[in-house]
Amino acid sequence: MMKQEFTALIGVNLPDHDWDIVQTVYQFHPAISDTDGKRQIADLYLSFGMLPIIDMLERAQKIGLLKQKISVLEQEIEHHRNEITALSNF
Repeated sequence: MMKQEFTALIGVNLPDHDWDIVQTVYQFHPAISDTDGKRQIADLYLSFGMLPIIDMLERAQKIGLLKQKISVLEQEIEHHRNEITALSNF
């Protein structure tokens, strides 16, 4: 989601620091849906402000880091598969 989309949903222009927190929680927190996440995070902000979103940040960051590690491992696996294929073709 773009900052402008979120701003339009909540009617407030957030400082960049708060936007970074919102974006991380929106992207990675398991309570935020892939299909209705924009509305969920906006409703959360409109109902309670930044406090619950800040409370959700640590879990979202951990999930984001784990997804990044998985991506690196998947790239390594693909590299090894390509090596096997190259060695198998003669």
